[in-house]
Amino acid sequence: MEARIVFTLSPIPLTATFRPIPAIIADAESKAILKAALGELMRTVDDPRLHYFPSYEIVTRLFNPPYINDRTHVHAHVADLNMAIFERYYCTTGMSDAALFERWRAAADLDAAIGREGHEAAPDANFKEHQRHHASQRG
Repeated sequence: MEARIVFTLSPIPLTATFRPIPAIIADAESKAILKAALGELMRTVDDPRLHYFPSYEIVTRLFNPPYINDRTHVHAHVADLNMAIFERYYCTTGMSDAALFERWRAAADLDAAIGREGHEAAPDANFKEHQRHHASQRG
């Protein structure tokens, strides 16, 4: 069996740039360029081993709001669903479409609660985990 190559576009936005433009503009431009390049690759290279996984689209199109209060890290339920979809189609886990749909339903319900009640509706673990991660990176 030949290995598959999976391309994806990170849903994590840029927070800084070395260019003399705001990071929000640099982020939109870089995502557009990378997505266009991946689209061109997938349309023009006829190789069944090449796949595109829509991580960016899952996060930015299926969830509102996908990011915790820092507007950089995704909520845990968003990351978990994204990984479950990847695992369902690219790993041997035995996860059924029905099980994946139930995970999607639970994530969509939590997303709706966050939309109604604010970020406080999400488990505290989301933000606390990111705080610990950044504290460990600073030294």
